[in-house]
Amino acid sequence: MQINRHNLMEAFSEFASYGNGIVVGAPGIGKTFILKSYCAELVQKNLPCLYLPIDKLGVETEGALKMELGIKGDLIIYLRNQKIPDEETKGILVIDAFDAARSEVAQKFFLSLIRRIINQLQEVWNVIVSVRTYDAKKSEDLQDLFPTSVGNLPSSEFQMGDIRCRHFAIPKLTNDEVRATAETIPHLRAVYERGSVDFRELLRIPFNLWLLEKLLSIQPHIPELSSVSSEIQLLGLFWKQRVTEGHIGEDKQVLLTRVAQAMVTNRSLSIRIEQVYVVGANDAWTSLLSSEILIKTSTEAQRVAFSHNILFDYAVSVLLIEDEPDKLTEFIAQDPSRPLFLRPSLSYYFTRLWYSNPDLFWKGFWDILPKTDIHLRLFARLLPAVVIVNEARKLEELTPLLDSLSRTQTIANEAVLRLLQALRALEIEQDELWVQFLDKVAEHLYRDFAWDLAVVASNIFARSEDKISNISVLQGCSRIGRNLLKWIWSQREKEKNAWVDALGANWAIPLVAKTFEVNPEESRLLLEKVLNLTKEEGFPINFLYKLTDELNKIWPHDPQFAASTYRAVFSYYETSEEKTIFGTPVLPLSSTRRQDYEMCQYHLIRQFPQFLRAAPLYATTAVIWCLNQFIVGQHIIGYLKEGVKFEDLSQEFKFRGKTAHYIADSSYIWDESEHSDEPIKMGDELFKFISELSSSQTKLSELDSQLDVFRDSVWVAFFWRRLLETAA
Repeated sequence: MQINRHNLMEAFSEFASYGNGIVVGAPGIGKTFILKSYCAELVQKNLPCLYLPIDKLGVETEGALKMELGIKGDLIIYLRNQKIPDEETKGILVIDAFDAARSEVAQKFFLSLIRRIINQLQEVWNVIVSVRTYDAKKSEDLQDLFPTSVGNLPSSEFQMGDIRCRHFAIPKLTNDEVRATAETIPHLRAVYERGSVDFRELLRIPFNLWLLEKLLSIQPHIPELSSVSSEIQLLGLFWKQRVTEGHIGEDKQVLLTRVAQAMVTNRSLSIRIEQVYVVGANDAWTSLLSSEILIKTSTEAQRVAFSHNILFDYAVSVLLIEDEPDKLTEFIAQDPSRPLFLRPSLSYYFTRLWYSNPDLFWKGFWDILPKTDIHLRLFARLLPAVVIVNEARKLEELTPLLDSLSRTQTIANEAVLRLLQALRALEIEQDELWVQFLDKVAEHLYRDFAWDLAVVASNIFARSEDKISNISVLQGCSRIGRNLLKWIWSQREKEKNAWVDALGANWAIPLVAKTFEVNPEESRLLLEKVLNLTKEEGFPINFLYKLTDELNKIWPHDPQFAASTYRAVFSYYETSEEKTIFGTPVLPLSSTRRQDYEMCQYHLIRQFPQFLRAAPLYATTAVIWCLNQFIVGQHIIGYLKEGVKFEDLSQEFKFRGKTAHYIADSSYIWDESEHSDEPIKMGDELFKFISELSSSQTKLSELDSQLDVFRDSVWVAFFWRRLLETAA
């Protein structure tokens, strides 16, 4: 198999030569291949390089490492004494498969070794460490050793946003790279072209391509390949062909069980051959080596390892863990470190059951989820849920969970929560499936998972907001948002609390507003309750803040409600200077209730030009009402002479065949100021729009309608004065 990734190799070579760092990527992505290729290139150029594959060496101390490498004396001195061609060149120490150091002793040793070399040899050696993405994110100690300030960073295509150290992320193969590679493997191109979307996605991982190459080399036509959609299925076909089938299949399984068991016991991914070799099993031994299941390692071939760590993880899942849930619990309980050390194997175990025996999967899921033992708790909450969100493709596969929720079983709330947390963490993009699931769950909302449901639904909508190709996603998000907001209002009727208000304002209101077009009638009924909140003492302003911020999603479908929102927001003025807190714990910020409410009005002022052009008559009526109220409150009431009532100020005159009203407001003074009140900016936009209408012969009928609104709605002189100025 030949994979041409010249651009990646050039980018990595530059990354390694400029400084220390880690190489990250999914299992099987090709980290070892790239590191070996890079080291081979350095050796060919006679440049100093030391390659240490942790998974194959099986060492946990410096003494064992020096013995394996044949080094006498101090390792640091040995590296310092290596010949460096010039001052601009550095030696490269590559520590491959850091995640293979699965015992605490091994991890501490290699972390200490890396730290010593960085601190003592930084002028002459660079350290490159490869590690699976999951383990890189988990190891704060490892990330701390490689600050981003040291050495240049690779381009964005080789970076991951949630890894905060200097790193090089190996991406999946592109579709073009897969096709090009397929041309070098007999029969693969035809298999690839016939494969499903999921199958093609699998082959973007180089290890899966290797598995397929090995399968096709023996059996060019494999009917089962047409239904493969998961890595576990591909591994199962490979395992069946290379291990279980044939007259010595049972012997090979027994031998591999001994190997895997010894590795688990020793917490090492390589083991001395004499510990596992069985006299009389030479045929099985030879077959496993020739079929590249096992390989001999160490300088003297004294140890044996699986050819790839993925094969070790799979072997443990099928050979050491029995299917029954109580056997799984028993296996984990034998060593509290197993949920971490054997996490990939446990993932394969559940994934295998998901495809081969769904009933047994759910039996194990319900059995292990409520476990409270400290060594089971984290595993039980996360790993089975991760398998579900990674592998589920049809809503029917989630029926056991939905049925449990509909029966109001308490454990179902915990299960839904863990599933939603996995969806958030992994950012799974099977949006149509998960919208259907969330839609069903939203019919049975509980506080346990309501927040996570709102976040996941909002994330799905955000991904597809600008590219809605499947109307069912939009409709599903809309129903979820409305059910969520109904639940929020019902909770507030029982008891008002900050958590419910935060959920309603931050997630439910925006989701209903953004999907308003799906069901304007029901959405309006739910959002109208926001406009009545100002009647509550100390009402949550954030509801109005979020509604006004998203109003532009509403007026194309219900301009009347948008106009009502303008009237509601500008009919109330918050005067409280009570302090409010926002921001983050790291950067706390403060405001006041008055300032928060003014931001609601600011949203409406900022959006008014768009509202005016989208729905001129509704917007004009709304802004006239708002500015009537504002000007009367700010520029008239407070300046009334003693004995004069507001009702006495109104004067009537005929305009366009009907009665219009005029109230003096001293606008000839305050409207000349360069620093006018913020709401007056809406008036500026209104008269700019009227000027545009009056300048177009084709829009005079629209101008007539605008003037009729003036006649029926205006109170204060400000409008008549501006209208005369515009006409002049």
